[in-house]
Amino acid sequence: MIINQLVPKTVEVNLINFFISHRKDFPIKVFDPIVVEFANDFSKAILRNLIINRNPAFVALAYWLRRSNINRIISENESYTNNNNIHLSPLGVVLHICPSNVDTMFIYSLFISLLTGNKNIVRLSTRSQDPSLTELFKIFTELLLLDKYNILSGYITIFTYERNSVINEELSKEADGRIIWGGDTTVKTFKSIVVNPRSKDIVFSDRTSLALFNTSNYNQLNSKDKEQIAKLFFNDAYTFDQKGCSSPQIIITIGSLEDKIQFEKSFYVDIEQLVSKNYIYDPSSLASLKMNQLALDAIDDNISSYYGPNKNLVFATKSSNNLTETCGGGYFYLVNITDLNELNNYTHKKVQTISYYGISEEDKVKILKISSGRGVERLVPIGEALTFDYIWDGYNLIEELIVKKSVR
Repeated sequence: MIINQLVPKTVEVNLINFFISHRKDFPIKVFDPIVVEFANDFSKAILRNLIINRNPAFVALAYWLRRSNINRIISENESYTNNNNIHLSPLGVVLHICPSNVDTMFIYSLFISLLTGNKNIVRLSTRSQDPSLTELFKIFTELLLLDKYNILSGYITIFTYERNSVINEELSKEADGRIIWGGDTTVKTFKSIVVNPRSKDIVFSDRTSLALFNTSNYNQLNSKDKEQIAKLFFNDAYTFDQKGCSSPQIIITIGSLEDKIQFEKSFYVDIEQLVSKNYIYDPSSLASLKMNQLALDAIDDNISSYYGPNKNLVFATKSSNNLTETCGGGYFYLVNITDLNELNNYTHKKVQTISYYGISEEDKVKILKISSGRGVERLVPIGEALTFDYIWDGYNLIEELIVKKSVR
């Protein structure tokens, strides 16, 4: 069976021969220094690249790959390395099924697995057409050609192919673990494939996320600080057309009705200005989706009013507690609450991230208590909704991707 390979070099590969070579030795150990250096050099290459170094998502990736951050991840997971009765070993061959709506996610997934010493097969959709990805593939190829990183060529393989159940089955049956991004449909598709009983699945299903503003605290800010908050929210929401699992789809304000009205007068204007200047990717189909969703929400009495100054931005006030997902691209549901206990109505297993502004430490404790056993795996400041870390969706990915061998 022939498949198109992008990394370590562009070539057609016979899967049978490929798997024979991948089942050989695993010379890279868990938390190997060569991976730390490779990540750091990859980070530098991104920041030097004039095509991608202006894209906030790729800049965030570059900073995440820095030596200091990778060493932080290692230090936060080194309890097992200091135990003489435990030997850490890679899980083996890990298959990454990556989403097409978040172009950088496969890099995070890959490097976490690489850091734990695993050999990696990454499946990218043929729908992933961002030109920036071509630059990332070039960076991979250039670095892997260096003598010091040549050993990693056997650890990083990126394939691309159309939906193909036969290829999915062949890749899955050879994997010791699968990281399945892409939502409920993708998870169900791959869960239906019979795999090795010892194979481990780490799955990321459909999620939705919220932004929470304390309007009283927000209203006390000067105009410059309000503009900064708007920029942070804009990055959280619009970077992936609002379709990332941690991108806010619902804005919840907490405070009095008067504070909410004052908040909206400032926040709407600031977001509208940012969208008109910076949001350049809104195809007509996405604009139509927003108008269609607005009409359906009105028909279903899901909203009571809306504010939509242009096709790139819709604020729709919710009239019910059901948390239907938006179509993305700048369509936000609005809810006002007067007490944090009302979050009970808006937290469930599908909610992943609450990004916040103006929330006290005491409030955070209350939110965590309210959401206990009900979802909400991340509570982060506005502007950090898309900031990836090794603890994601409740998984510690480092622990999931290593084998702890007992030695007595």
